[in-house]
Amino acid sequence: MDVPLAKPLKTRKMKKSLLVTALFNLVFCFSAFSQWNTMASMLTGRGQHAAIAHPNGKVYVWGGYDLTNTFSSLEIYDQASNSWSAGAPLPTVSRGFASALGLDSMIYSFSGVDLSGTITSCYKYNVTTNSWTTLAPIPTPVWESAAATAPNGDIFVFGGEGGLTLTQIYHPSSDTWTAGTPIPVGVEMEGAVTAPNGKIYLVGGYDGGSVIGNVQIYDPALTTWSAGATMTTPRNQFACTIHNTSIYTIGGKNSYSNNSGPFYNNVEIYNTTNGIWSTGTALPVLIGETKACTINGGINVIGGTDNAYQNTNYRLDINVGIQEIENVNVNLFPNPAKDVVFINLEGGNQNYDVNIYTLDGKMVYSAGEKALTGSSSLQVDLGNFAEGVYVISVISNKQVYNSKLVITK
Repeated sequence: MDVPLAKPLKTRKMKKSLLVTALFNLVFCFSAFSQWNTMASMLTGRGQHAAIAHPNGKVYVWGGYDLTNTFSSLEIYDQASNSWSAGAPLPTVSRGFASALGLDSMIYSFSGVDLSGTITSCYKYNVTTNSWTTLAPIPTPVWESAAATAPNGDIFVFGGEGGLTLTQIYHPSSDTWTAGTPIPVGVEMEGAVTAPNGKIYLVGGYDGGSVIGNVQIYDPALTTWSAGATMTTPRNQFACTIHNTSIYTIGGKNSYSNNSGPFYNNVEIYNTTNGIWSTGTALPVLIGETKACTINGGINVIGGTDNAYQNTNYRLDINVGIQEIENVNVNLFPNPAKDVVFINLEGGNQNYDVNIYTLDGKMVYSAGEKALTGSSSLQVDLGNFAEGVYVISVISNKQVYNSKLVITK
């Protein structure tokens, strides 16, 4: 289809740069979904592992186990070439740990269990140097907890066996831990994601007695919890990721026991804007103890078990319908950018929030509520950003305007 270019700013100096990104200054509205595709498999089948998408376009999978062996190995998936390679192994064999991508572009691994039981060990991985660094130990060791990065850069580790109601907060800037507001419904084996609104969503899991479908919403700014609508199918140890404002819960199981079903293949999608669940395209297989990540416009579900541990890699490319922004133009200058970018809004008549995300949906910057008004400009310092491709979202009370930003160093 033909897509009109966004209107350039009335400054000659900006025209060339704006034309580069004009095609990206669009409103994205989710419509139909393609089928799941089978991609290149991992070298090692595993469950209770981690899978983190990085702004460099690669997915990092480490640890986990297959009932017989517990792993420390790291496998790196290049989505562009659909190929795997090996990275530096985690310093210790481990499974059931929490993991997150930091705002510093480091990959974090917290606690879990090794061959002797729960461990306090925590690490971060540098994708540039292919190396792990030991961090301050977690105060309370937990198994099958979940982690998410807040807009201020702190990483929250929620629940887990050994501390179902605990909120343990890691501060990367100081390599220290503090305690946060307890979880209303204690949980392990849950999913955790940070949404564009800056809130963290805990979904599903196991409460120590039964599998649940609860949605528990944490506001890091207010340090308070609230409840969302429950899933249709309660589940634990499912794949969980966020794409734009939609949380995808994929597969999973209804059992506390390792490698034990019943297993699921259904997909439920939670809209963080209106709090409503919908149904997505089911996976071609039943699988639990699995992981998902969002990368390059699609979702990959990697590994897990259906009574036998798998090295599978399924991808759902999300088709979007595109419509022209009506009366509103969001322009970026310069683009590509190095040190600073100006976000210019033309034609808006409201106040807008401004957030910046990596391609895997992690928020790395928030200008705060109502930071941009109609026909105004916002300057963003890019000094702490890693090189890569990002999405700038300008959010009104009804729509999200997305623009792609390329940062070079």
